[in-house]
Amino acid sequence: MENLEDLLLQVFKENKMYYDFSASDDYLEVYVEWGDWKHDHLCLDHLLREKGLVKFDEEVTESDGSDTYSSTHYYKRKDTQQLGLSGGVYSNSKNKEQC
Repeated sequence: MENLEDLLLQVFKENKMYYDFSASDDYLEVYVEWGDWKHDHLCLDHLLREKGLVKFDEEVTESDGSDTYSSTHYYKRKDTQQLGLSGGVYSNSKNKEQC
């Protein structure tokens, strides 16, 4: 089974995305800074759901009342029960036309 960090990096590379993240064997934290609700937040959810991950939490960290906001998204495999954490960062050019 592919580890979550490799899975996320694959999604980033295939979709020319950039987000900071923390990864463990059990779950991912993905930090979306001032992302559009549809082209960033919803797109990320869709792409990771296609890879067999489910979002189990989201914490909005900054908002100005518009369609753009910052939040931390938490994802795990559908069968994950226990959680732990380590870190990582990946960067690439953002391409909002993928979703």
